[in-house]
Amino acid sequence: MRGFVPDAGTTGHDQFFRTFNLFGGAVEQGALIAEVSNRAAGERLIYMELMTSLQTKAIKQIASNVTWTDDFGTMLDKLSSLGIARIVDNAVSDLDLLAQERKRILKCGQYDSEPGCQVEVRYLMTTNRTATPADVFAQTVFGFMLAKKDSRVVGVNFVAPEDFPVALADYSLHMRMLNYLESKMPDVRVALHAGELTLGLVTPEHLRSHIREAVVTGGARRIGHGVDVMYEDRPYELLRILADRHIAVEIALTSNRLILGVAGRQHPFPVYRRFNVPLVIATDDEGVSRTDMANELVTAVTSYGLTYSDVISLERNSLEYSFLPGRSLWEDTTTWRLATPCRESRRDRPSSACTALLKSSKKAELEWHYELALEQFNAVANWPRPKVHRGQPSPG
Repeated sequence: MRGFVPDAGTTGHDQFFRTFNLFGGAVEQGALIAEVSNRAAGERLIYMELMTSLQTKAIKQIASNVTWTDDFGTMLDKLSSLGIARIVDNAVSDLDLLAQERKRILKCGQYDSEPGCQVEVRYLMTTNRTATPADVFAQTVFGFMLAKKDSRVVGVNFVAPEDFPVALADYSLHMRMLNYLESKMPDVRVALHAGELTLGLVTPEHLRSHIREAVVTGGARRIGHGVDVMYEDRPYELLRILADRHIAVEIALTSNRLILGVAGRQHPFPVYRRFNVPLVIATDDEGVSRTDMANELVTAVTSYGLTYSDVISLERNSLEYSFLPGRSLWEDTTTWRLATPCRESRRDRPSSACTALLKSSKKAELEWHYELALEQFNAVANWPRPKVHRGQPSPG
């Protein structure tokens, strides 16, 4: 998007999405992961969930040998008989090679290691929603099976333009696929790009149900973008569902401005906040959009008048609603009340009970790491300390 100026032939939406097919021939995936890790470390990020795809040619080949039927069980049996499990095993080997390449480039374990070595990296396997039903189902089965087999893969997501004709026509079918696979592999988590639409990009009827279907049928634990929420049927009911079920919405302000032309008062960010829907700030794709996490936070603050405590809550949410395994550090994320084992512990000297929690939970461990870094920053910068409730919450 660098220096891009839309014209009658190419919109920001078109420019953004056309770049992805160019990446494969431009740079090796391991080098990309190493670069992104270093950039994250430079912004003091401690955890990333990177969306990627593996074994795409093999999955496409196996899908081409399957005649599509809406009987998902039959489809799953056919993919199994054609050896999809072997492709999953090959993908585990791919992940091993990516980890080795990242370690080599960043010189992890050496005296002159790069900062990116300290960033925890996990993956979401992606499904291209613009493919045929058989291909979409095969990709999604592969993602579920890989997430179940390898802890480095923490979930699945659907990518590609949500407004693409095939993605629109098959949207409900895709959600039913996810619903079926979740019934077979319930431990696998789903995050979905949903509602990355606006009036004019699609006809009004396509704005009425995508977020709701993603949550109610597709079982999404997080929603990416969610820009068209107020165009959905019964939007206030939907907002309450998101809040009550603790479904986080990933807000990507720069991306929404560049791709959809939605920003400022037109963006639903303040509406989500008013209804207490958990929110996280995301870059979408920082390389394509030429942005970073610091800029996204600054944009949120300057556009919507956020306080320092608001920003800290958004950052805490990023770990809380991640797909990291283990128990949370927090008992209550509304008041930010710590879980009992760590409630009375000092940041630099956790109690034995708190230490046991941190050792048993990668999520709690990284959340504690963040709180320690935050405490140190506040001391140096002389910022007011964000609220952390250690005892019982006050009435009301």
